[in-house]
Amino acid sequence: THRARYSVDANKFDSDNYEQYVMPSGLGNFFDWVISPRTIDTPVYDNSWAKFDDEVHDFAEMFGLPEDWSEYVSITIKYNGEAYNGLEGEDFTDVAGKAYKGYNAGEYKVSFALINGGNNLLFSSRPQQDIPVSVAKDKFTVEGWIDNDEYSVVDGVLPSYYDYRYTDEDGNVLTTSDMEAGGYYYREVCVKDKYAVNAEVDGDYRYRFMMSLNPGTEQKPVAKPTLPTDGSKVVYYNGSERAFDAATLAELFGLTGFNPEYMEIVYEDADGAAKTGETNAGEYKIKIRFTSGLYCWDDGTTDDVELTVKISKAQLPSQWTSGAGLPTISVPESLADCLSNDAFNYTYTDEDGNTVSKSDMVAGKKYNVKATLKPEYAANFEFVDASGNVLPDASVSTSHEFDYSGENSGGNNGSNNGGNVPDSYYDWFKIHVITEIAVAVMIFIIIVIFIVLMFKLSKRKSDRRDKEKQGEERYKDK
Repeated sequence: THRARYSVDANKFDSDNYEQYVMPSGLGNFFDWVISPRTIDTPVYDNSWAKFDDEVHDFAEMFGLPEDWSEYVSITIKYNGEAYNGLEGEDFTDVAGKAYKGYNAGEYKVSFALINGGNNLLFSSRPQQDIPVSVAKDKFTVEGWIDNDEYSVVDGVLPSYYDYRYTDEDGNVLTTSDMEAGGYYYREVCVKDKYAVNAEVDGDYRYRFMMSLNPGTEQKPVAKPTLPTDGSKVVYYNGSERAFDAATLAELFGLTGFNPEYMEIVYEDADGAAKTGETNAGEYKIKIRFTSGLYCWDDGTTDDVELTVKISKAQLPSQWTSGAGLPTISVPESLADCLSNDAFNYTYTDEDGNTVSKSDMVAGKKYNVKATLKPEYAANFEFVDASGNVLPDASVSTSHEFDYSGENSGGNNGSNNGGNVPDSYYDWFKIHVITEIAVAVMIFIIIVIFIVLMFKLSKRKSDRRDKEKQGEERYKDK
């Protein structure tokens, strides 16, 4: 706020053309002139730009600044964590105000400051610092293809940001003149170079096709594998990797006639990378595929033959081992290499169904115990009842009743079973006992040495006396 004081002297106001003006009585000679600061609306993002659209966007407009904003507001922008230099490149030569406009997808951080702020300019409220403007890439998901060999197209309309190209198995870009007749290649959807940082393709974006054979060339039929009706087989988890090779498929599916010269077994992860097998429980798809178009199945098709290998969870009977300690799950010998008692947590309840800790148990009373698989084991193991049926909660065993003897020694869950006494106490106790035994042995050895020394000393004294007596007797005889 600016204040200025002005004075008026009526006696000095005189003119030939005007009568003398006399100030009204009671009117002061001084007055204050108050200049208020200018208030500017706080910039607010209108969310008008959330996805790449091949258009130039003005940040000043997106935040509601008036046309003359540059006279009193400055804009600072970061793009993907770096200082933003504005629009660059020949495509934006004729664009005005390039420093405050955006085009590419990415993460923008926009902040505002008043030029010569303070008493002259004020925001209507405190603006948020680093206001985010997140612009997503354009994304095209391929849902399917219309088969036409090397001229296959996506099912639908291909947007303007995308195009087709040919590649080999390794992703090398080819032209049709690079391809051999009868060879297998891919036609895939790609992003045009101009939009490389602003668009992406997803889904079934690659389509495998066979380059047409030369006229007069006939394909050689190959017997199609005889497979189960549903094309699937079940094996059980055993902790080792199941290799998805010709030998495994021959064992599981009776596959015969596989020839690596013109056939291959395809097993890939979710990203399309080749894999050789699996260890964990789950359902896995394997394909038998021709690598040369000179061959076909005996029904005239060349489609992949798809097989399913299901690795089921290893089954655990709720069998218990009882002894001096608390009961523990009895791990089958067949799973001893991949499962131990460290895989379980144990829960105890009394006869009324109340959960109790080991330290609360009373000798001579009955209790029940259940074992629960730890999360990292539950994915590959499951409990079954006496009939082999999977329990409703496959990670929890059936209940086992036992008489508590008051003895908590023995293995349980890889830790001590002595109530709430920590394992460190038992470690200390063992060291203490060993130390006492060592001290006792040392004392015993010292006592033995002392006795031997005393015996020798006593014997020397005795021998000396005997010699003195013998000397006295010789002297008397003389």
